[in-house]
Amino acid sequence: MDELSSVAEINDPDLICISETWLDLSIYDGVISIGSNYTPYRKDRGTPGGGLITYVKTAIPSSRLFDMEEEGKEALWLLLKPQRLPRPFSCIVMVAVYYPPGQAAINEITMIDYLINGIDFILQSYPSAGIIIAGDFNKMKLGTLCNCFDLRKIVKKPTRQNNTLDQIMTNMSPLFQEVQHLPPLGRSDHQCLLLNPKHRTSTRPITKTFRSMKRSNLIALELRLSRTVWDAVYEAEDVDDKVSIFNGVISQALDGCMPLKSIRLHPTDKPWMTPNIKAKIKLRQRAFTRGNMSQYKVYK
Repeated sequence: MDELSSVAEINDPDLICISETWLDLSIYDGVISIGSNYTPYRKDRGTPGGGLITYVKTAIPSSRLFDMEEEGKEALWLLLKPQRLPRPFSCIVMVAVYYPPGQAAINEITMIDYLINGIDFILQSYPSAGIIIAGDFNKMKLGTLCNCFDLRKIVKKPTRQNNTLDQIMTNMSPLFQEVQHLPPLGRSDHQCLLLNPKHRTSTRPITKTFRSMKRSNLIALELRLSRTVWDAVYEAEDVDDKVSIFNGVISQALDGCMPLKSIRLHPTDKPWMTPNIKAKIKLRQRAFTRGNMSQYKVYK
């Protein structure tokens, strides 16, 4: 979860869709939280394998469409109502899908019919909705689904070895940049897909100050304090004066040996997520996108 949180902080997506979560009722929502900036929606299979989870920025009004879900169909339906959307879209319907491999042809037809009927039903209430259908479809044939609603498949490169198993379909493709492929998370062998809008606002970082606790700084502080003359503290008659003089000496020593430094952080950063770790994650992503696999393995 820490790696997912860090990748989310670096790329700042509004929406995160994950398939094959393997979650069940024994894993409560607090365990899968990636910070207060995201609301998690999950659909567990109930048996080992499968499962879906979608994280939505809390700043985006969102709701789960339980009426659209069906037993045996791994599809998670959400309605998103961002404050600003390009015309003519009034809202966004997001469907996260996991379709397991090795299914019979009739099951594929049933799943496609289910998605078509669901989108058609929603469009009766939200005729100008933007549509995003994303997930792991394995080798499902998606042409019929796309043709029904003028959707475009926007993942053009393989996502697992030489196969394009993961896909994103939308009727808003002109609003997005080309899909960026990022390295897999954890033990997954599927690449992550990053879809950025052509225009977006960024989350403001926060600034914190700290003192470097490097060993050399600690040694310098110890040496300085060992050589400090404390006569002024002993000679002061009032206890408040003693405290004031003592604090002044300590502050001067700290400023001399461990000067304050500023750092920019994301509001959801974990305490152990250091700038050094973030820099290495960025280097790993850059190496992966440039095809430098030897460098990627170094940072993996």
